Amino acid sequence: MVEMDGQALEEDAAQNLDLERLRDRLPIDGIGSTLIYAPSMSSTNQRALALLETHAAHGTLVVAEQQTEGRGRAGRKWVTRAGRGLAFSLIINPAHMEISSIGLLTGLGAVAVSDAILSMGLRGEIKWPNDVLVSGRKLAGVLMENVWMGARLKGSVLGIGVNLRPGAAPPEDQLDLPAIDLESALGYRVDATGFLLAVLKALADWWARLATPDFLEVWNARLAYQGRKVCIGNLQDQQHGVLEAVDADGCLVLRGEDGSHHTFSVGEVHLRPQAEDLKAG
Repeated sequence: MVEMDGQALEEDAAQNLDLERLRDRLPIDGIGSTLIYAPSMSSTNQRALALLETHAAHGTLVVAEQQTEGRGRAGRKWVTRAGRGLAFSLIINPAHMEISSIGLLTGLGAVAVSDAILSMGLRGEIKWPNDVLVSGRKLAGVLMENVWMGARLKGSVLGIGVNLRPGAAPPEDQLDLPAIDLESALGYRVDATGFLLAVLKALADWWARLATPDFLEVWNARLAYQGRKVCIGNLQDQQHGVLEAVDADGCLVLRGEDGSHHTFSVGEVHLRPQAEDLKAG
């Protein structure tokens, strides 16, 4: 089922997605069982969360080519410019998962994007927990949000935003990390529909193997700053040490300066390489 929704794109921006082709290729192992598309909407995650509240099915997919109120972690904005970016959100029913392992869902999005770009000949790194980097620059971000009914998890929304074409990102003085777009990294025009389908196929494949050693092996193999000195925490509490790995629950393992190990779950913490290590690396 396909639903059309939302506003028109900015006048100077052409639609990138081939909706007929996208519809014909969905669902992929349940992902995209319902497709809701809008050229422009405030936020694909907001729309998906509202649908989840009304008991939308697992695999419901919300797609937009422009977001006017897109957001990332910690209340940051995520800009999706008309004709230059791509944003999509997937409703997930993680009923079979342990609550302690919900952090794996953010890794699911990042691994899927890195798989899709790898199939195009581009190696990406995953900056824990939610960014995909190319040459140290941010290509994509993942935002996972949950809906609870008391202590029971009703469902999750996995949102992904990708800088697709030149001009997708805001000016660098407005960014927390330098940015890059997929076309500039590849050096040729990207088929937006084919790219989206590749991400969705990777999501379906890894969803079936989410808590397996294979998934963790791939996530760790692509982990940015691994073996390097980093700083993690918030303004009130920061830890310094060497980034070691992601564990079986999607938590980050840091080896402290005294040799002790610290584990961080996905939340309102920020990860940065230490300045001296960044220069050395």
